[in-house]
Amino acid sequence: MNENTEQSAGFTRVMSLVNDLINDNRKQLQQIRRLNQRVEGQCLVSNNKLVNRERNFATLLNYFKSRGQLALSEKTEAVDMQASRRTQAAFFTAAQQRFNAAFTQRVNKWTNRVADLNNGVNYVSAALKAVANWTPSTRTSFIEENIKQAVAGYEKSMNYPLSYDSEMIQLAASDNRVKQRLYEWLNMLKSSMLNQLTLAQDSLREVQSSHNLLNSQLTQVVNLENSDVTRLGGSIQNWTVLIQNYSSNEKIYSALNYQTQSVLRANRQWCKVEGSNYVNNRQTMENQLNVFVQLKQWLRKNYSRVRQWLRKRYNQ
Repeated sequence: MNENTEQSAGFTRVMSLVNDLINDNRKQLQQIRRLNQRVEGQCLVSNNKLVNRERNFATLLNYFKSRGQLALSEKTEAVDMQASRRTQAAFFTAAQQRFNAAFTQRVNKWTNRVADLNNGVNYVSAALKAVANWTPSTRTSFIEENIKQAVAGYEKSMNYPLSYDSEMIQLAASDNRVKQRLYEWLNMLKSSMLNQLTLAQDSLREVQSSHNLLNSQLTQVVNLENSDVTRLGGSIQNWTVLIQNYSSNEKIYSALNYQTQSVLRANRQWCKVEGSNYVNNRQTMENQLNVFVQLKQWLRKNYSRVRQWLRKRYNQ
C-alpha cells in the first residue's frame, strides 16, 4: 500500500511538473504576443511619422529648388515676378488651409482615441474595484456587469475582440484562487490599455507638434511670398541674395530628406527583423507547448505502464 502510494505521489509530482511547464509556456506565448503587438504598434506609428516627415521635406525641397530656378530665370523681369509671387502666396495660403483642415481631422482622431482609452481604463478600474471588494453578499450579476463594461471598453478602445468565460465568474464567487486569476486578468487588460494610452497621448502631442512646425514654416513661406511682392521692384542684387537663400534651404532640406529616408529604411528593416523574430519565437514556443501537451496526454493514457516501470526501477 505504501509502495503504491509513493508511486502515485511520484506520478502526481511528474504530472505537476508537466503542468507547470505547460502553464509557463502559455504565459511566455502570451508575453511575446503582447510584446509583438506593442512592437507592431510602435512600428506603425514610427514609420508613418517618418513617411510624413520625408514627404514634408521633399515638398519643401522641391519648393525651394523650383523657386531658386524661377528666381534665376526671372531675374530681369521683376514686374512679371510680382504677379507670380502673388499667385504663389495664394497657393501656399490655400495649401495651409488644407493642411489645417487635415490637422483637425487627425487631432480629432487621436483625441477620440485618448478619450476611448481613458474610458476603457475607467471601466476596467471599476471592475477591478468590484472584484477586490467582492464579498459573499455581493451579487454575481453586479460583478459580471462590471466585467462586461470592462470588456466592451477594451474592445472599443483597442479595436480588438475580447471574450471572457462567464463560468469563471461563477467559480470566482466561491474560489479565491479563481477570483485572483480574474483580478490578474483585469489588471493585465488595464496595463495593456495604459500602454496604448501613453502611445496615443504621445501621438497626439506629435501631431500637434508637427502641425505647429509645418504650419509655422508654411506661414513663413506665405509671408515671404507676400513680402516679395513689394521687394521685386528692387535691384538685381536683391534677386541674387534671394537665390542664395533658396540654394541654402535646398541644401538643408535635401540633407534632411536624405537623412529621413535613411532612418526610414533602417526602421523598416528593424521592424521586418522583429516581425521575423516574433514568428520564429512563436513557432518555437507553440511546438514546445505541443510537445508538453502530448507528453501530458501520454502520461495520463499510460499511467499503468509508468507505474510498472517505476516499480521495476525502484524495486531492483
